[in-house]
Amino acid sequence: MRYVKTFENFNTTNENWLWGEGSVWSKLSNWFKSWKDRKLAEGAELYNNWAKENPEKVEEIKAKVKPEFDKLSDEQKEELKNKLEQFKGDTPPADVIAAAEEVVKVQEKLKSSKFGSKVYESYSLILEEAEISLAKKILYYLGLGVHYIGVISAIIGALLFIIQTGAFVAGVGVILSGALMIGLIFGGVAALFIGLFTQYHANPSASHNQPSRGKTGWESSGGPIM
Repeated sequence: MRYVKTFENFNTTNENWLWGEGSVWSKLSNWFKSWKDRKLAEGAELYNNWAKENPEKVEEIKAKVKPEFDKLSDEQKEELKNKLEQFKGDTPPADVIAAAEEVVKVQEKLKSSKFGSKVYESYSLILEEAEISLAKKILYYLGLGVHYIGVISAIIGALLFIIQTGAFVAGVGVILSGALMIGLIFGGVAALFIGLFTQYHANPSASHNQPSRGKTGWESSGGPIM
């Protein structure tokens, strides 16, 4: 699917680009709904709905991910963007789903632990390992090399952090099962990376696309990009 290529046509200084028919939000929603696996699509749509209501949190995630994004060459950025654009939402392999379920399980244990305790620190390390394991499995599933582990792990870690801190609210009665979690992660990875790429590609020499010096690197972005 080449659907997301149309994101490159958006001008971030246009106040109408975020809303209404043909906006980034509607394009993301239509793309996610076209995914073949229903649970995967539902999870991705959970991310999209949350991101639409929390653009400032999306900016925080991008600021955390940007250092890893900057490490990629232009060719690597292009390859990863193309892989994500071509993703059709097929049901992930059992090992990817199992890895997502493990992340959910460990995160729940971390949330129930006292912050700063030895148990908390132990689960923090286990969660970090689980995140890397999930990122590696996603890379293998997408047919990507290990040089993308940094940016994929950074996005997964940032998404899980907002869940961990309660900043992400899935909706009334919605439980983030492994299947929904993997959909949320795939949706978040796709939307965030393509947004980063689009902004970079629009003006790679802009100050906000240069390595940061004590700033997030997004202060002059002209508005949030998914």
